[in-house]
Amino acid sequence: MAAPAASDAASCCSLYRCICCWRRACSPRIPRVAPGRDYFCMPAGADDQPAWSLVVGCRSLSLSFSDSALRLHRFRVTRCGRVLGGSNDALEVLQDVRAEDKKAPAEKWCLWTASATQCPDGHSLCIFCEDFDPVNIRYSAPPQVLRLDVNAEDKLRKLSPMPRPPLEPHWRFLPISAAGQIWAAYVVEHQAYETFSVGMQLLDEDGQWELAGGTLTISSKVVVPEWWGGRFLQGYVVLSDRAILLSFRQAEFFIFSCHSLAWTQVITQHINTYIPIRGHGVYIKEDNTVYMLYNNDIYAYELRKPGQKEFRRLSYQDGQLLELQPPVKVDSVCPFSGYGFLTQLDRRLLCSVWIGRGGDNCSCNCPHVLISTFLVNPKGIEILHSTCRRLDMLPNNFDLAHSYEYCFLQACEEDYNQGKQAMLPVEDPIRSHIVESSETMLACCRKFLFGTQFPGCVVLEEPAIRINKDLYIVCQVGSHSVVYKTEIVNGRLKQGCHDNPLGQAFTTETFPRTGGTTETVIPAGDDCHVLDRLSEQHSHWHVLCSSSFIHAISCTQDDIHVFNLSYKAHGHSTITRPATDPFVMVVQVGHETIALTANLQVFCHTASKWAQYKIDGSLVHNWKVNLSGYAVLSDNSFIVSDTETRSCLLLDVRTKRWCVVMPAYRFCRDRLFNTAVEAPLNGRSVFVEGFIYTCSTGGLAAYDLFEKGDSMYLDDPIFLPFTWPKSWESDMMCLDYVAKDRISGAIIFCVVQGDYPEYYPVLGENLDCSSGWLPSCSRRHRVHITTVQVKTETTNGKMKPVRIDHVDVGTCFIDENKGLVSTRCCFAVGT
Repeated sequence: MAAPAASDAASCCSLYRCICCWRRACSPRIPRVAPGRDYFCMPAGADDQPAWSLVVGCRSLSLSFSDSALRLHRFRVTRCGRVLGGSNDALEVLQDVRAEDKKAPAEKWCLWTASATQCPDGHSLCIFCEDFDPVNIRYSAPPQVLRLDVNAEDKLRKLSPMPRPPLEPHWRFLPISAAGQIWAAYVVEHQAYETFSVGMQLLDEDGQWELAGGTLTISSKVVVPEWWGGRFLQGYVVLSDRAILLSFRQAEFFIFSCHSLAWTQVITQHINTYIPIRGHGVYIKEDNTVYMLYNNDIYAYELRKPGQKEFRRLSYQDGQLLELQPPVKVDSVCPFSGYGFLTQLDRRLLCSVWIGRGGDNCSCNCPHVLISTFLVNPKGIEILHSTCRRLDMLPNNFDLAHSYEYCFLQACEEDYNQGKQAMLPVEDPIRSHIVESSETMLACCRKFLFGTQFPGCVVLEEPAIRINKDLYIVCQVGSHSVVYKTEIVNGRLKQGCHDNPLGQAFTTETFPRTGGTTETVIPAGDDCHVLDRLSEQHSHWHVLCSSSFIHAISCTQDDIHVFNLSYKAHGHSTITRPATDPFVMVVQVGHETIALTANLQVFCHTASKWAQYKIDGSLVHNWKVNLSGYAVLSDNSFIVSDTETRSCLLLDVRTKRWCVVMPAYRFCRDRLFNTAVEAPLNGRSVFVEGFIYTCSTGGLAAYDLFEKGDSMYLDDPIFLPFTWPKSWESDMMCLDYVAKDRISGAIIFCVVQGDYPEYYPVLGENLDCSSGWLPSCSRRHRVHITTVQVKTETTNGKMKPVRIDHVDVGTCFIDENKGLVSTRCCFAVGT
């Protein structure tokens, strides 16, 4: 069947046209894909030899039942995680499996259920099929068992019968490959489905099935959520090839030892906090964690020893009692309703296949399939390749939404020589950062994405530089200052950052306020550093970052607090300062720490005191600055902006001389006066490649600072609007420089903004918060973080900004009940 054009698919189905649902349901780390638009992230020159064949089993349904059959589809994945083939291609059809011909006129057998597992050789599949006679309403017994060599040539590939296990009608079964053998877990229903017997059959070396160990009796009287549904035996996970973890509908879990053949129940908490493992889960030993795909969400279950409070490497022993922690949602592979399975390719390399349910909004003639390969850890996933493909199903007379059942996903190792001969052409997929046309956009997307000041929206793009840095965010929370930490990994925000709270890593309750120097070691943590309640006695603190140290300097007192970011140590000292006006700014200029007063007095921090510079202030006599922003220009100079006069002043530390920075229209007589030219800097700004970048309402502004004769000039601002549809307010924003790429000319910044709190009832209380702000309502403050890269062009030896694109976006939370959270500044520190 020929692939429909991507435009045709988009016009008849809103599934691929809807943009906003990706941002509503998925984290920013999950790229939006569509036919003709793949996402891939892998090194250039990566190995494109197929390493795995993945088989998707889908059962077609029919009104007459006689046409119901299992169709096996295949796609190949390379060692680096690339899915071979082109976007919107149909998956290769390997084989059709139908019900056995019973050769009885009154019997109309159809294939009713199917499941599969990998054979011990790693290249073949063992498929279990159960037939059903709808006329006489009976199941076949035992099920037929078939072997398929996935790597065989097309002409030689065939289904070979295998010995059948001694299973009776109505027994549910699940084939499992573990410890180099094939097992079949089975369930026997008793007493109107109130109790179930669970056992295990083993295919021995002689090709005979035998009972392995004893049977297990489980009651099903436990009330479970209706949306779980499905069969009593839901799925399984192989634990380090020594044991099998079985998952049942009422959220009970049992471990079967492949060596002692004994059953052990897994300790769990309340069942409503658990989700059954559907189909085949994946166990990663390094994390002690089971990963599974439920509908379109990836969940993580951590295994621990009973009573263990924190993570420790687990080595499973036969009969060992284990506790399964409640599931944690890792991410969503897509925002749509459907069914999915997960399989492991290599260590942390996983592959998910999601198939849509169809529905009223979909009139496509093929089921939607989304294939994603990714690296996983307990806090997030890193997508390597995500692509849309099609399934050519067997013809039937059912509507699409009810005409197929997604049965299984299994991976087989590719034979290298076979894979080399069968190499498929690899199309260069379009990356997912494509600007959408507003004419074809759905109304929901237009409302969600378009603001009055933004003409369009782009989704995430790959960073020009894969750099790793720690990001420290200084916030004013109520009466104290807080420094939160997250990470920039490979140029993007840390996995799992989005939609999660920033928790405290260590805290100091009271800073010493006596003379001398003290140092305390602070308990290490992951996400945040609390600088303590600084403002209760000191009205304001200046925070700056120097190398791996964060300094908090009082604007009126002698106190200085230093945090060592490498060793998590806190030091305090008192440095004598002169009786003068409060400091309005403290910055690091080269190797010196410099403080500024409103009267433009300049002080330098020494070992024992603040020493005042003798400044030539002839050009700024009797000038009092109302500071709005500042930027360090070099190791010898910095610039400040004044709100009242809307002008800028520059200090050369070597000559100890102030000069007034003139607006460009004073130099370029052909320019008309524009008040925007004299707009001051906002907060801590950064100077990169001849331009000063500062936060501005709706985005960033870049000012060209240039010298003509004996004067300095500031050019008109270049406004770089954000496309993330939220209200960016300059007085709540802060930024820092992350990195630059001289080849592409891209400069990466990180921008942070606090927001007003959200109010929601405290869990466990039935309270109405609609009438006002009640004490029983918790406050959850949003902190928006985005990494952006400014695209530049070289002009007069400078990298002039021309546009800005989001690399990554995320919204974190701070749970506080102390009013507005104000983001004061942020620092990107190299790791």
